[in-house]
Amino acid sequence: MFVVVTLRHAFACFCFQLHEQMQETAQNSGVLDEYYNGMRRLESVMETLHSRQVSGFVDAEYTYMQPAIRSLVLLMQSKYNKQHPVVFNTQQAYLKTAEEDNKVNLAIADKTGFLYGTKVVRGAYMDKERSLSKSYSYPDPIYAKYEDTSACYNRILDVLLRQAAVSQGRVMAATHNEESVKFGVKRMNELCIERQSGHAVFAQQLGMCDHVTFALGRGGYLVYKYSPYGDIDSTIRYLCRRAQENRTALKGVRREKQILYDEWKRRRKTKQTQ
Repeated sequence: MFVVVTLRHAFACFCFQLHEQMQETAQNSGVLDEYYNGMRRLESVMETLHSRQVSGFVDAEYTYMQPAIRSLVLLMQSKYNKQHPVVFNTQQAYLKTAEEDNKVNLAIADKTGFLYGTKVVRGAYMDKERSLSKSYSYPDPIYAKYEDTSACYNRILDVLLRQAAVSQGRVMAATHNEESVKFGVKRMNELCIERQSGHAVFAQQLGMCDHVTFALGRGGYLVYKYSPYGDIDSTIRYLCRRAQENRTALKGVRREKQILYDEWKRRRKTKQTQ
């Protein structure tokens, strides 16, 4: 079982302030109170997940928050991932720094002695990231072409699969891209990673790319459906943002509708000939 943990925006921003301006921020007791309260809540969540042997995936956010979130995740992993991966990082493949970040994270895990768990995604903040880079005049952190993102995704997935094949590390390929799923399946077979071992699993959004999910399940691979949970207002906003900023997933929805329509026509034709 998996649970996705999203750090509240305010807490992530406070962590970012502490990460970037430690001495100046330390003088602000309000910021420190927010930080300590957030850390207590995060520790409580991870302790509960650890005691119940449930894995928690910490979601990625905007690039200006990622250094702080990344530090928090590595800290939690060093504490709770000693025997089996409980805390999972999220790696956004559309970032130009993604491969280097993944390499550094693996090196830290190896040196510190904890089991590294990662969820690999393409990323869903493309419009916002590019808008911020233009507004504040810094280089666009996102790959210019979708093909470049896909190539980066597969390279990162390959590194993590090779690591999972020789250790107790874990990787989740969270993608609606059929080519990346096929690549992951191919590499698992080549690396002799058992389909039910849990070392490598797949995931798609509930209601999206079901034809890929069912095909993976029939093939004996571990595959999960991600279901957003929360109050209606925040959940609807989340789904709208996913639809707006992750447009490639919508291509999969159109393909799935065509597959369903073709199957309906096949069954109708079969029924008429009986």
